[in-house]
Order: sequence, then structure tokens, then C-alpha cells
Amino acid sequence: MRNLDKSKITPIENDIHDIKKRFDIEQEYINRYISFLEIKATMYDSEVQEVSNILQEHGVSKIPESTKLHKRHEPYNHTEASKLVTSIHEIKPFLNQAILEAELNLKSLERPDGIDDIDARSNTGEWIDFFIGELEQDTSYEAINTARSNYYIAQEEAIREGHEIDELGTEHIDFVIKSAIYIISEKKLHDLFYARDRSIEFELTERIVSPESEINILRQGFLLLMTAFDAAVFDITRSILQKNFFNLIGVLGAKEKISLARMGRYKSFEDFRDDVIDEQLRFRYLKDLLYVLSKMGVECVDTSLGDKLIELVELVMRRNIHVHNRGIVDERYLERDDQGKPRSNLYNFKLGDIAKIDIEYWKNANSLCSEYINRLCTWADKMPGQKNNP
Repeated sequence: MRNLDKSKITPIENDIHDIKKRFDIEQEYINRYISFLEIKATMYDSEVQEVSNILQEHGVSKIPESTKLHKRHEPYNHTEASKLVTSIHEIKPFLNQAILEAELNLKSLERPDGIDDIDARSNTGEWIDFFIGELEQDTSYEAINTARSNYYIAQEEAIREGHEIDELGTEHIDFVIKSAIYIISEKKLHDLFYARDRSIEFELTERIVSPESEINILRQGFLLLMTAFDAAVFDITRSILQKNFFNLIGVLGAKEKISLARMGRYKSFEDFRDDVIDEQLRFRYLKDLLYVLSKMGVECVDTSLGDKLIELVELVMRRNIHVHNRGIVDERYLERDDQGKPRSNLYNFKLGDIAKIDIEYWKNANSLCSEYINRLCTWADKMPGQKNNP
């Protein structure tokens, strides 16, 4: 049942060309949104290699390369993306363990006081950078002693070269070393978090481009398009009926009987008219309305291109199975006429098949919906009493 709220229908929305303009804008932005997501959902080997290097640096298994050398600068195709995600799933337990260990290690360290206030260009900041370079790969006791020795050697060399060097006292050296170790440990945890987050993005990206996925880009675009189309058809029809009530209402409500007692409850003809229209539209689905409008004389599609009304109906039926059944073909989609022939199964689907939204279907859906809205408005403009507003 369609839930209509007359209070939300403003005067400007009652004009069919305002409704058409609304649909055109929505359709444009849906297409731009799809293009935007397609760019964002593109994976390159350089991005994967960055994550792989981080994992390898911190002792986690390396992600196997999914592309050949000559394809380094080309985007991953769906097969390559699927292989990548499989590798990520295998590595995930090791990554999670590395994160846990890095968290425990960082918690075991005392955060040096004032570390956040140190200027990287200061003498202390430069020596912290020196020790970070010395200890980045190994923070063991032996490595720290070696780093201390290298510090004195570097200090002597700087003095011989004529650089002004502020010598660090023993306590200051300890502070600098502790700061370097803390920063190294913190950076490791952040690196692992980054690798985990990017891995999650890779998994999401692969799902976005997967034709069978519930969040496939074209599938989401199709659902948005059909929602906008559904609203536009019903809103334009309501506007047409308001302006040509007596000429058209009989087609919708041929069997409707209205008592005089009911008519007496309305304060104006407009109230009566709008209530009857909403009542007739409330119990209709888009597929039914398309057939009714066709009977009224709306030329739904460009027949010179070989398009047919049933193609529009199939769009609606496919929208329904994607909303209610994740795109899996069901008995409703396969409904047959009195002669047992499929009504709208134009693609010869079988029960249980997935009715994918590929690029060609997406383009055709955009074309058919746009053409229908244009033709519906053109038909309305030619009706008596309809205001022309090209």
C-alpha cells in the first residue's frame, strides 16, 4: 500500500515540469555519484604494495602480488581484487596478533614527559631522530648500547666538521633514547592500524565492485534511480489527475462508487478530488500504473528504437527482487499470463538466478526512465486544461 501524505505536496511540486526537473536533477546526481564511487573503488598495485611493505616491515606476512609487472599502474580487475581479499583473510589473524602485541608493548612503556612539546628542529629533536634511525629495526638492550656508542661517534664527527653541537648529559641521553623508543613503538602500532584499516577498505572495495554483492555500485545506483522514477511517475500522475479530474479519473476508478453522504463530508471540490485521487493511487503499484497510463494514451517508449512498455515493467520487477530478494529471481518475477508465457522475463532467467545490474543494463535503465518521464510530461501538456510549461 502506498502511503500518501497530502500535506507534504507543495504547490510547486504539483506542476509536472517541476516534478520532471526534480527527477532530472536526481538522475544526474545519481549518475555522478556512481562515477564518483567507481573512481573511489579502484585499487592499484601501488596501494596494495604500500600495505604489504608495512606488514613485512613489522613481521606480518607479506600480501602476495596480484598483478604482473607490466600492470603495476593499471587498476585491479575483479578477479585480481578477489584474490587480494582472499590473501587478506589469510593474513588477518597474524595482523590482529601483531596489533595486540604492539598495544601491550606500548602500554608497558612510560610515556616521556614533555615529548609532545619537543621541536623536531631543536637539538633534542634532532638527536631523537638520530636514535629513531638507530633503533627502528631493533630496540633490544644490545642495540641501545650500540646506538649510544654511535651517538658519541656522530658527535665527535660533527665537532671535527665544525658544527656547533650541544652535548647531551647522561640523563638527557636517557630521555632521548626513551623518547625514540616510545615514538618507534607508537609508530609501529599506528602503522599496523593503518594496514588493518586499508585492508578493510580493500575488502569493502572488492565487495562494491562485485556484481553479486548487495552494495555493488550499479545495483545501488539502480535502486536509487528506480526510487526517483517511482516517485516522479506517481507525482506527475497525481498532478495530471488534479487538472483533468473528470476526463481521467474514470480510467483509474471505473468500479468506484461514491455515495452522496460521503460527498457531503467535503468542504470543497478540491478536497473531494484530492481524496479520491489519493485513494486510487494508494492501492496501486508502479507496474500497474504504467499499464493504466498506457491505456490512457501515454506513449511510454520510443518504439522507433525498438523499445517496448514491457521493458519498463521489467525494470520495476527487477527493482522489486533486488529490494526484497537481493536480486535473486523468484516466482513473482517469473509470473506468467493466462497462456503460461512469462510476462516480463525478457532475459530468460530461471528461478534462483541472480538478475545482475551490469553497465549495459544500467545505461538502458537510465535511458528508459528518462524517456518515459519526458513522454509522460509531453502527453500531459497536450491535454485540455493542462498548462504548457516547456
